[in-house]
Amino acid sequence: MTMSIKPRLQCMVPPSLALALRVSRLAGIAPLKFVAKQSNIMIRLSTSLCVYSYLLVTALNVCTLIAVMIDFSVPVKLSIRMQTETKRFVWIADVVIVGILSGVGVYTAPIQMRRLIAYLHRIHKINSDLGTYSSSLTDKMLHRLTIGMLLITSVIIVTDFTFVMYLADLNHRQLLIAIMYWCYYCSYFIAHLLEMQFVLIAALALSSLKLVNNGLRTLLHQSGIESLTEIPNSNEQHTANAILPQPPKKSVNNSIDTLAFVVTKRSVRFPTAGWMDQRTIRRLALSYGSICEVVRQIDNNNGIIVLLLLASFLLHLVVTPYYLIISFVTESPHTGFEKVLNPILQTVWCLYHTFGLVMIIEPCHRTHEEMETTRELVSRVMCSADPRDPISIELEMFFRQLVLNKASYAPLKVCTLTRSLVATILGSITTYLIVIVQLEIKNMQ
Repeated sequence: MTMSIKPRLQCMVPPSLALALRVSRLAGIAPLKFVAKQSNIMIRLSTSLCVYSYLLVTALNVCTLIAVMIDFSVPVKLSIRMQTETKRFVWIADVVIVGILSGVGVYTAPIQMRRLIAYLHRIHKINSDLGTYSSSLTDKMLHRLTIGMLLITSVIIVTDFTFVMYLADLNHRQLLIAIMYWCYYCSYFIAHLLEMQFVLIAALALSSLKLVNNGLRTLLHQSGIESLTEIPNSNEQHTANAILPQPPKKSVNNSIDTLAFVVTKRSVRFPTAGWMDQRTIRRLALSYGSICEVVRQIDNNNGIIVLLLLASFLLHLVVTPYYLIISFVTESPHTGFEKVLNPILQTVWCLYHTFGLVMIIEPCHRTHEEMETTRELVSRVMCSADPRDPISIELEMFFRQLVLNKASYAPLKVCTLTRSLVATILGSITTYLIVIVQLEIKNMQ
């Protein structure tokens, strides 16, 4: 049993994910050891770092809880974060969500890292099998995105904490409470690292799926189908439609339309039909099935974390515009520098949370789009191939897998991570924001 598990405890990791995991190791959510082998970076689980992770997050959450309790007990005028009843409610909710998110991320880190290694093993095998096709999603771009987000997050967190310390000292409030709130900012940084890990893993799966679609496009190009369907001359459009008419697109179920579509005028026979083409289609089909399994595992294993991240974005996108509006509609005791910096800081936080929400949904949405593209490409090959060609059998098996083996990012089956979810969340934010502002105005009266 030990010999069967041992190979899964070590794998090669891309540079972009390696950077995020190195920072996550310091934050306690990636108890891993990094080993450099030639030009590759290998990771393996570390038991000693698991103990460090548990102690770190426990200390952060306990310190934050003590700070909230002390801040709750002092008079309202001397409070750091809870100057009104509404601010008290939203701040406690913020602390609870961030604390639960960091706790879940750290306490489940050993299990998550074992599963992460399994993902990377599978993705690396898929990329090796499809190494002849280039991917438009490069690791260099992901590496730059990781560095940029880590720097931006660090700068915003440090600036916000410095501003809180400045206001506490300026208004002669409890400096000890302000200092203890640094633990909350550390927990929030842990939540950001959990987000980065999910985004990078989803982006790697998306990159492998792009390789499959690139392979199908290459097959279409080699078979000459592209030249039959893309005829720029308007005089030849009628001839092109007679040779290779397009499948109907009005039906809701495009897959059924494609199955019912039959080419009667001409079928394209692949110039290299035989075992080579059959093996290529089989390899692409098996790779697609493996990618679907990886997507399904990522979704199942990160469901709770993704839902907590979405709840965190929803809350923060309500709280930060609320603070921004209140700073304009109420008479602020701040003057000069702090009166100007507070709205700017809240605006930056609002933009940051919006970008974070889009960043966590975008790779999932693009994965769903690429799966639809795979169905379209396979359908085009099926409609154009000669039924007597041996490749038709493999294409039919591939298409059956596309219809039956559907995977998507839907954490705990609560919602599907598509761009429409962003519009839904923004609509909910508007509703909650109006209610909270009305409550605040009523309390002021």
